[in-house]
Amino acid sequence: MMRVPRHWNALFLAVLLGLCMFCTAEEIRVGTGDNCAWIDTGTANSCRVTVREKWSRFAVFDLGEIDKPTHFIIRQDFEVGEGCFEGHNPESVKLSAFPLDILSGKVGEKPVWQLETVGVDGHFRGNDFYGVEAPGCCDSQDTTLYYSLRTGKLAGASTNRPLDIGIPNTSFWRFITTQSDLASERKGIKDANINIFYASKDGLMQSVGIILPEKLAEGSRVYQWSFLGKGKEHTRCDLFGAKTIAGAAVVLESNIVSSFSITLPFGDDGFDISKASMEGVEAKLLTESYPDAAPDENE
Repeated sequence: MMRVPRHWNALFLAVLLGLCMFCTAEEIRVGTGDNCAWIDTGTANSCRVTVREKWSRFAVFDLGEIDKPTHFIIRQDFEVGEGCFEGHNPESVKLSAFPLDILSGKVGEKPVWQLETVGVDGHFRGNDFYGVEAPGCCDSQDTTLYYSLRTGKLAGASTNRPLDIGIPNTSFWRFITTQSDLASERKGIKDANINIFYASKDGLMQSVGIILPEKLAEGSRVYQWSFLGKGKEHTRCDLFGAKTIAGAAVVLESNIVSSFSITLPFGDDGFDISKASMEGVEAKLLTESYPDAAPDENE
């Protein structure tokens, strides 16, 4: 019996399915338009066949303005490859926000904002942020990169659960994320073992970098954090009815190498690291502000 090359079988199958749009001896493309995949037939004898996928999703985002409806079409483009190698290659997420006149049904030709970043998938977090998922590889940790749906600007990066805090005497919620030094995609202050991000729905407002002593750096990889005086299950702290934010803080704790905790109190609208307290550690705290993402009076 004549032996049929293995890649021929894949080729015949794709043709029979009516999906083969472009084929070579080493590559098969299946699917059409923005939803397709490339199969590397040259990797048939490896531990895993290499497949590169490309797909798109669309969603409508409402700015929530009462007087005038303002909407965007959020286009999400993904390109992800998997095979006999660690991680993903490529791993790309591109977001584009096109203006939408919801009454006439007209969509603008040019995006209001656009960004491209490392990631393999994404999700909407409420009506303010889009989370791009960047899985860890080898020793790195899974990381979620958050972007403002209003501006497309970075709003944080997280290897842990996000927290939300309501600012007294306003209607503003603030979004807080934390990232270890093993994040798959690192953001924030360089050389910090832990980065904490404070954001409005327009984007990042402040980052705090925690530099630990070398003997405790391992403890930055696994830790817990929560609002001061609240249980670990509380991820939201509503201070709208309070007269001041004084006394509110987040506490970061670790007991990996040795037990330590760092308490970061809030200032008027951000962290006040001059009043930070520490137990079991002498860490260096650095901070950066991002005034371009500060909210306006109409937020």
